[in-house]
Amino acid sequence: MEILKNNNWCKINEAFQLFVNTGRIMPDALRPEVERSWNRCRNIDPWTPRPNPISQAECDNLVKENAELMEFSKPVLQYMYATNTPNFEDNIAQLAEKTGVILDICTRVCTLPNPLNKKVSEESIGTSITGIALAENISIELGGTELLKACYQTCYGGAAPVNDTDGNLQGVISLYNNYGKIPEQPLEFVITAAKLIEDLLKNKHQARNRPITDNKYFTEMINYIDSCIVVVDKEGKIQNCNERFVHLLNVPRDQLLGKECGTYGIELENLISDSSFQNKDYFSVQVQNQSYSCLLQNNKTIKWGKLYENTLLLFRVADLPKARPIAAPAKENSVEAIISKGLLQTELMETILRAAKFPSNVLLEGESGTGKELFARAIHNASRRANKPFIAINCGAIPKEILQSEFFGYEDGAFTGGKKGGKVGQFEAAHEGTILLDEIGEMPLEMQVSLLRFLQDKKIVRVGGHSSKNLDVRIIAATNRNLKKLVADGLFREDLFYRLNVIPVVIPPLRDRKEEILPIANYYLNYYSDLYELPKMTLREETQNLLYQFNWPGNIRQLMNVIENAMVFCNSNEISPDLLPVEILTYKPGLLEDNLGISAHKERELILRALNMSKGNVSLAAKSMGISRNTMYRKIDKYGLHCTKE
Repeated sequence: MEILKNNNWCKINEAFQLFVNTGRIMPDALRPEVERSWNRCRNIDPWTPRPNPISQAECDNLVKENAELMEFSKPVLQYMYATNTPNFEDNIAQLAEKTGVILDICTRVCTLPNPLNKKVSEESIGTSITGIALAENISIELGGTELLKACYQTCYGGAAPVNDTDGNLQGVISLYNNYGKIPEQPLEFVITAAKLIEDLLKNKHQARNRPITDNKYFTEMINYIDSCIVVVDKEGKIQNCNERFVHLLNVPRDQLLGKECGTYGIELENLISDSSFQNKDYFSVQVQNQSYSCLLQNNKTIKWGKLYENTLLLFRVADLPKARPIAAPAKENSVEAIISKGLLQTELMETILRAAKFPSNVLLEGESGTGKELFARAIHNASRRANKPFIAINCGAIPKEILQSEFFGYEDGAFTGGKKGGKVGQFEAAHEGTILLDEIGEMPLEMQVSLLRFLQDKKIVRVGGHSSKNLDVRIIAATNRNLKKLVADGLFREDLFYRLNVIPVVIPPLRDRKEEILPIANYYLNYYSDLYELPKMTLREETQNLLYQFNWPGNIRQLMNVIENAMVFCNSNEISPDLLPVEILTYKPGLLEDNLGISAHKERELILRALNMSKGNVSLAAKSMGISRNTMYRKIDKYGLHCTKE
């Protein structure tokens, strides 16, 4: 809800204090619809508590009068709520009838006090989300101190009116959060949900005999959601999906409808539960011989009448190239696609090109966020296997109980709840291609034995099966842990370590690749400009200096997130320092002074490396080491190094 995100809340807070103390409205502080509502609600005391529910008799009458409105709104509210991610499980989807009494809500978290059967019109509680929508028959997003009653000022959300065919107000639906969070869904999502209810009421006889998910407004509604959405029936057949899901599969939407979700590796029985907010469920989606790891964010099974029962799955893709541009799409030849300009990276490029020529196992070691998957893809795409599958498996994200079946597959009847006909494992799916075993250090010891056996004979046996199958799979392992220490501690098999460590590749952290920081930052400026359709942006010189000197403990991933966040909140074409996180603004690099006690050889090596990485620019080299330019010149003279005086 962009208006709420962009509101000048300091000014609105001042306007609220002025209004409650003097009755005057601050000029240019409020949106016109909010100002009109404040004027209508001058008799409301902002310090009184929430209203009591109406009597049971009144409630029973309203339920009877609004039976059809409630009938057609209920599944829509459930679908609205099903689009919430785990951080917003306390959101509420709500229906109020035309006088402002709340007749129905959908939420997973019990909210206190319960809003049901309370009147939330302007006459009852003053300016509110539902109140303005009722009073003016308009859609609105509202929150904080725009609301007149102090007890509601942690509420943020949006509402839209539901009208009959003559334009007469029937009620208001809303989506909001009572705990100070602005819902992720845009206001257009709520407006389209209201249109869906209006259409169902208009064609109620036909609507009762067909799935709500067939309605054009339902499709429009879920297309406003940034995550992937797929709606399936009890048999696992796809009934509807949003554009994000279509883009993921790269298949026309009309060709997806009616297909079994198992066609794309989505096993419905493993994903449907009532506890998706408590358990992070990872699963794989198979797309054109490639497997993508996905995180289930929500699932909800919704019944419509006695005939229809569908489940909405909300998930995000963990490793889709569009979402993670640093892992270049396979069509780009990947060594050139890597953003690299430092000398250390040149050595890495040579190692990658050499490793790509041979089928030997590779072990990538580096801190979290350094781009290990990028290098794995580069090796694959520069090899003779480039046109074959590349499958990335996060060994730390798969429960150990199903790791064996995920790797090697299972036969029909191998265990209760298994897919009919069995399932192809990831290794089998990667035949003639490459598998990346990410976070290999998290692999349980019992699974390490199975992996070692495969590395020795290149054969697999499916769980519950008896015959073996020969496979040709190139193994690349990656870790941010010290495997030698894990071996010493008895947590990783020594024989497996040596099997994997045929070609070791150590990826240096971003703090040791200073020359790459600004090129990578500029790359993401361009990337997010295209992705979010923003104007091209640049970095101010002061911003560049702060990015350059920071030590980047989260490496490329952290830099990527910093750039994205700055662009989202930037109101001009230039990223200024105030848009950077506080840890970057307050970071003080350690000074390399004469009394630090490091050896002369080590100091000379550090200075020489800084000069090489800055291509002889003494100012940048000094900045990267946290010393003044004059100190850098003294040390250059001290060690007889050569550079051009600036």
